[in-house]
Amino acid sequence: MLGACGLVCAVALPGRTQPAPGGASPALASAQAYLVARWKAVAACDKRIELALDIDKAEPAGPVLQLKGKAKGTVPGPDGKGAAVDAVLAGRYEPASGLLSLDATLVPDDPDYCPTVKLLGRCVVVTGILTSNEKLMEKHRQERAALANTSNFRLEVARDEAGRGLVGTVRGRAFDCADMTLTRADGAPPSVLPAPTADTEKAGLGRVDGTPVAGTTSQAPARRYWLEAVGKRGDAVALAELGFLAEKFTTPPDWPAAVAHYRKAADAGEVRAQRRLSELLAQGQGVPQDQAESARWAQRAKATTAEVGRYCVAPAMVTAYRDLLESLKRDPANLMLSFFGTALTGLSFDEGSFQIEGVGVEGVTLTDGPFICRIVGRRVGASVRNLRPAFAYAGEDSYGRALYFDNRGDVAINEAVASLTTTLANKVQATQPFQVQPLGNNRYRVVLVQQLIATGTTHATEVTIAAGSLPPAVAPAPAGANPLPPNTPPNPASTPAPAPLPPPGNDDGSAAVIDAGFAEWSREWRADRYLLGSVQLGPRQCARDSCQVSGEFRLRRAGTVMSLPFQATLTRRGQGRPVLNRLCTTDRATGATDCADF
Repeated sequence: MLGACGLVCAVALPGRTQPAPGGASPALASAQAYLVARWKAVAACDKRIELALDIDKAEPAGPVLQLKGKAKGTVPGPDGKGAAVDAVLAGRYEPASGLLSLDATLVPDDPDYCPTVKLLGRCVVVTGILTSNEKLMEKHRQERAALANTSNFRLEVARDEAGRGLVGTVRGRAFDCADMTLTRADGAPPSVLPAPTADTEKAGLGRVDGTPVAGTTSQAPARRYWLEAVGKRGDAVALAELGFLAEKFTTPPDWPAAVAHYRKAADAGEVRAQRRLSELLAQGQGVPQDQAESARWAQRAKATTAEVGRYCVAPAMVTAYRDLLESLKRDPANLMLSFFGTALTGLSFDEGSFQIEGVGVEGVTLTDGPFICRIVGRRVGASVRNLRPAFAYAGEDSYGRALYFDNRGDVAINEAVASLTTTLANKVQATQPFQVQPLGNNRYRVVLVQQLIATGTTHATEVTIAAGSLPPAVAPAPAGANPLPPNTPPNPASTPAPAPLPPPGNDDGSAAVIDAGFAEWSREWRADRYLLGSVQLGPRQCARDSCQVSGEFRLRRAGTVMSLPFQATLTRRGQGRPVLNRLCTTDRATGATDCADF
């Protein structure tokens, strides 16, 4: 328990503030002197959370400060009583963004821990009915496990607007909410730190999205906190995300708030918000029904998507696709995989060349925001050949006669597999996405999204697209019209907008249940990382006590955020919360479907 003087009594930290090395910027030196101190941390959303942070090291490492320290305090335990926190801190402060990030982990256990007492350097062994070294060690392990639940967390904070302290979020198993405020124990204001900017809040949001904490309920509130901070500055993408949260992750859905966020984002040109606002206006959900305005917003979304899609079919961009595909073929990891594949199977693989038959655009948010160009086509000249001989030399016998293995059965199987694989490789349509990031001044960074195997190498290039090299703008189809005839592949001269999801209806908590299911399932994924809170519900078909729900979710693959479809099977017991039974997702690139049962 805390004493009468509160969390922190002593303030002076003699000898711990290191002077900035020669060449360090004045801003870095000032931040270093200010951050090395004792801090009081309280949660604005739960007054029972009280932490004392002791940052005792701040070492310059290039443009940032590497921080180390300790944390102690109390948080609400599983039984509602106070639970202890005993952690070591490691993190960094970035003067460019003004964001302070700290990771707290349970203090390491003593490798020579003795549950009884030590005599002459040896642990006294106790064996009895009521107690023993084994029982005491088991109790110690349980206490350590409980302490790990409260002592492992992440902090992202920055100076507040008023300059009174540091504000931000905390995420961990022991934290049900996110808002956190840090103040120095001596009350010194953070005037030496830069005032928060849009980059500060975006850095906080990026940290939350990039380093999720599994098994915690504070992840979504932390994401909402930074989204609201960015949204207050008028960021259209953040406002659209807030609309999704108000609609999908509030029970019951807060339709007026969702519409308000969508309208602000749509006015700023956010394509997803324009589509969703169009749907809500058509349904009269959260706003008076207005078919004419709905059609206008749908048309604006299609026009923006068509305008951005012109860049996907620019000659410089098509050249970049081909160069990056060739670069992937020459990737050392791919060559090594091919070598071992040939050694194990006796089959030689030649990918051939990718013949582009169509180009589409997806993931458009703003005219100057990132987007995905997806090429569609077939592999020309792809082949698989058998390299195994019908008879393999096995050595000589005692008479000097050569011996051979009969491989004719394996050869027949290999040749059949090679023939089938070669046929499929040249006939089956394939797709390949590319992440495009505008850099300004007509320059774009193009990154090949590795889908099946992550080689560890980023294949990227930069292209310059002059306005005169773009194809003519494609007039968007009328609202509700099908932009392509059935079974027609995308045409390089046309970049139709993706069809919006059908109206999802009222969410009864299904989105949160499916989100938790993806969070649990994604722990088994190797290359992909699920983005918490990204579930968007689509249509559902319900029977008496079960529902089939479809929709989309987002994941991060090879540094690129992608949307994939899912199908979920939910049941309901009485009037309670829906229960997730099965979750399936289909990879658009490969067509492969994967499922998990719960």
